[in-house]
Amino acid sequence: LIKLKYQNRSLDDEFIDKKLSKATQVLEFMSNTIDDFRGLTSTKKEKENFNLQKEITTLVSIFSSTLQNNKIDIKLNISEDIFLTSYLNEYKQVILNILKNAKDILLEQKVANPTILIEAFEDKTSVTLSVEDNGGGIKVEPINRVFEPYFTTKEQSKGTGIGLYMSKIIVKKSMKGKIFVENLKDGAKFTVVIPK
Repeated sequence: LIKLKYQNRSLDDEFIDKKLSKATQVLEFMSNTIDDFRGLTSTKKEKENFNLQKEITTLVSIFSSTLQNNKIDIKLNISEDIFLTSYLNEYKQVILNILKNAKDILLEQKVANPTILIEAFEDKTSVTLSVEDNGGGIKVEPINRVFEPYFTTKEQSKGTGIGLYMSKIIVKKSMKGKIFVENLKDGAKFTVVIPK
């Protein structure tokens, strides 16, 4: 886009500043992700208290250009007063992986009105976040096979089958939580439950 605007002589400072800011945000997230996976088995990590709505909104904004380019509608239903104490970047990596999978299935199935819904609620002991899509569901029996290492429903060149497996390891081993999946009427719903 920058190259195109440059060629058309329509590049301005405001546009460059906006794109540089977005690029920096993505690079920082990627750098943190590398650190997280490097230190996945480390016991030296510290939990942090964070606002769930704020962090998921930031995560969605990193992913937003991909969603907009593919005309995928993303809806957030997260109360602004939900807080969680856990490993923030690992948590975001899990949710990002689920979002990426939802995006991939929506494109693969060529859904007419592609939609992703992210919802969250809390009780006294845990915070539950779900990601639901209308991509037709997961055609695998039993459905929990999607969490097995190297299992993928994607074409060989498009998936390694390691993303959901790593997500399960992060949630269960690192965060002492649960992750599960179910098929609904129009698509799949992934749910992540993390102790407060």
